[in-house]
Amino acid sequence: MTPTQTKPAQTAPAPTPTPTPTPTPTAAWPGPSSYTECTGSAAIALSHLHDHADPAQRAVYQRALGRAQAFLLHTQSPDGSWSAAWGVNRIYGTLFAVRGLLASGLPRIHPSLTKTALWLENIQLPDGGWAEHHSGCSTNTYVPGPTSRPASTAWAPLALGCR
Repeated sequence: MTPTQTKPAQTAPAPTPTPTPTPTPTAAWPGPSSYTECTGSAAIALSHLHDHADPAQRAVYQRALGRAQAFLLHTQSPDGSWSAAWGVNRIYGTLFAVRGLLASGLPRIHPSLTKTALWLENIQLPDGGWAEHHSGCSTNTYVPGPTSRPASTAWAPLALGCR
């Protein structure tokens, strides 16, 4: 290389994105892996199909709803929340899980839903809203946000009042 030539710039390789972990089958949950949001949304759709299906198809939908319910109940955290793969994080996942559980026929008075309601009430901020910091996604825990956030404040009451 001569003094007038410059060394070509070296670029660092692009970092490989870390995939979101998928729940895996365990001894307690031998079924296929899924995500809270997908299972909850599928349960809602299946419940609507079930209501309009012929009797033979209803049995198929009912079995699928039972599997969705089992998955959601198994993946609930001890504090009453659920994690999410796409939203921040626990409040968002909890909304999808509650909607799916209710669509699958779980009664509102079920202990799992009572635990969820208590968790949501306990994390409510003094101003009446909810907030969750995105850093909880990396540790798969609830990390409170410093001030109420519109999205969290929408998701929490929706989960508490799901119909």
